[in-house]
Amino acid sequence: CLKIKTLEAGRAVSNKNGWQSNDIDLSGPALAPLITQLRLRTRNMCDAYAVRKNINFTIENGWININQQGGWNTPHCHLGTFSAVYYVWAQPNQGALQLVDRDH
Repeated sequence: CLKIKTLEAGRAVSNKNGWQSNDIDLSGPALAPLITQLRLRTRNMCDAYAVRKNINFTIENGWININQQGGWNTPHCHLGTFSAVYYVWAQPNQGALQLVDRDH
Protein backbone atom coordinates (compact mmCIF):
# COMPACT_ATOMS: atom_id res chain seq x y z
CA CYS A 1 0.00 0.00 0.00
CA LEU A 2 2.78 2.41 0.91
CA LYS A 3 4.64 1.57 -2.31
CA ILE A 4 1.57 2.31 -4.42
CA LYS A 5 1.21 5.61 -2.59
CA THR A 6 4.71 6.60 -3.74
CA LEU A 7 3.88 5.74 -7.35
CA GLU A 8 0.64 7.66 -7.87
CA ALA A 9 -1.00 10.88 -6.82
CA GLY A 10 -4.25 9.12 -5.97
CA ARG A 11 -7.62 10.80 -5.88
CA ALA A 12 -9.77 12.82 -3.52
CA VAL A 13 -13.21 11.27 -3.05
CA SER A 14 -14.32 11.00 0.58
CA ASN A 15 -10.97 11.14 2.36
CA LYS A 16 -10.02 13.99 4.68
CA ASN A 17 -6.38 14.30 5.84
CA GLY A 18 -5.54 11.12 3.99
CA TRP A 19 -4.74 9.56 0.64
CA GLN A 20 -6.85 7.32 -1.59
CA SER A 21 -5.49 5.27 -4.47
CA ASN A 22 -7.13 4.85 -7.81
CA ASP A 23 -8.79 1.44 -8.23
CA ILE A 24 -6.22 -1.31 -7.78
CA ASP A 25 -5.68 -4.52 -9.75
CA LEU A 26 -7.41 -7.26 -7.75
CA SER A 27 -6.27 -10.11 -9.99
CA GLY A 28 -2.63 -10.33 -8.86
CA PRO A 29 -1.24 -13.13 -6.69
CA ALA A 30 -0.48 -10.79 -3.77
CA LEU A 31 -4.20 -10.21 -3.18
CA ALA A 32 -5.36 -13.78 -3.91
CA PRO A 33 -5.54 -14.80 -0.20
CA LEU A 34 -7.57 -11.68 0.63
CA ILE A 35 -9.96 -12.21 -2.29
CA THR A 36 -10.41 -15.86 -1.26
CA GLN A 37 -11.28 -14.78 2.30
CA LEU A 38 -13.72 -12.13 1.04
CA ARG A 39 -15.54 -14.72 -1.03
CA LEU A 40 -15.62 -17.26 1.81
CA ARG A 41 -16.81 -14.79 4.43
CA THR A 42 -19.43 -13.33 2.12
CA ARG A 43 -20.79 -16.83 1.43
CA ASN A 44 -20.80 -17.56 5.19
CA MET A 45 -22.68 -14.32 5.84
CA CYS A 46 -25.25 -15.17 3.16
CA ASP A 47 -25.73 -18.61 4.73
CA ALA A 48 -26.05 -17.16 8.25
CA TYR A 49 -28.72 -14.69 7.16
CA ALA A 50 -30.51 -17.15 4.87
CA VAL A 51 -29.80 -15.12 1.75
CA ARG A 52 -30.84 -17.10 -1.31
CA LYS A 53 -28.31 -19.73 -2.31
CA ASN A 54 -28.08 -18.87 -6.00
CA ILE A 55 -26.70 -15.41 -5.41
CA ASN A 56 -23.73 -14.67 -7.64
CA PHE A 57 -21.47 -11.79 -6.72
CA THR A 58 -18.36 -10.27 -8.19
CA ILE A 59 -15.71 -8.10 -6.66
CA GLU A 60 -15.86 -5.10 -8.93
CA ASN A 61 -13.24 -2.79 -7.52
CA GLY A 62 -11.01 -1.98 -4.61
CA TRP A 63 -8.78 0.82 -3.50
CA ILE A 64 -6.47 1.82 -0.68
CA ASN A 65 -7.08 4.51 1.92
CA ILE A 66 -4.16 5.72 4.02
CA ASN A 67 -5.30 8.21 6.62
CA GLN A 68 -2.90 10.29 8.66
CA GLN A 69 -3.51 10.85 12.35
CA GLY A 70 -6.86 12.61 12.59
CA GLY A 71 -7.76 11.52 9.06
CA TRP A 72 -11.20 10.22 8.21
CA ASN A 73 -13.64 9.58 5.42
CA THR A 74 -16.87 11.50 5.02
CA PRO A 75 -20.15 9.57 5.12
CA HIS A 76 -20.98 8.37 1.62
CA CYS A 77 -23.03 5.71 -0.17
CA HIS A 78 -22.15 2.67 -2.24
CA LEU A 79 -25.64 2.22 -3.64
CA GLY A 80 -26.74 -1.27 -4.59
CA THR A 81 -23.50 -2.88 -3.49
CA PHE A 82 -22.09 -4.87 -0.64
CA SER A 83 -19.07 -3.12 0.85
CA ALA A 84 -16.21 -4.46 2.91
CA VAL A 85 -13.23 -2.91 4.68
CA TYR A 86 -9.95 -4.66 5.45
CA TYR A 87 -7.51 -2.95 7.80
CA VAL A 88 -3.94 -3.80 6.80
CA TRP A 89 -2.61 -2.03 9.88
CA ALA A 90 -4.20 -0.07 12.70
CA GLN A 91 -3.48 0.88 16.27
CA PRO A 92 -5.85 -0.18 19.06
CA ASN A 93 -8.90 2.12 19.28
CA GLN A 94 -8.53 3.26 15.66
CA GLY A 95 -11.18 2.86 13.03
CA ALA A 96 -14.60 3.62 14.47
CA LEU A 97 -16.02 2.26 11.21
CA GLN A 98 -19.75 2.76 10.84
CA LEU A 99 -21.76 0.95 8.16
CA VAL A 100 -25.33 2.11 7.74
CA ASP A 101 -27.90 0.27 5.62
CA ARG A 102 -29.82 2.90 3.71
CA ASP A 103 -30.84 0.53 0.88
CA HIS A 104 -34.37 -0.09 2.14
